[in-house]
Amino acid sequence: MDAISDFMQGQTFWRGLLFLHFVMAVTLLAAVTLQAVTVLMPERQAAVGNFIERVRPVPASTVAAAIIILYVPQFLLGSVNYIKYRTYV
Repeated sequence: MDAISDFMQGQTFWRGLLFLHFVMAVTLLAAVTLQAVTVLMPERQAAVGNFIERVRPVPASTVAAAIIILYVPQFLLGSVNYIKYRTYV
């Protein structure tokens, strides 16, 4: 922590962590929304028509792995931010 405090003030550091937490939350929300929309889409037909109709959906296992990879650091970062908030408020 001392190496970080040499480069920036404490308040700037915690605001940066809070912003990173926000960005990760928005990304996680987008990934979960994409997975939900993909599940609700009807089954695809043969590849005819415009480009949008020929785009292949992302495999569910890939999306699930991305959600897990995003969720773990999101949870840890939220825990660190919450402890700091509860300590100083």
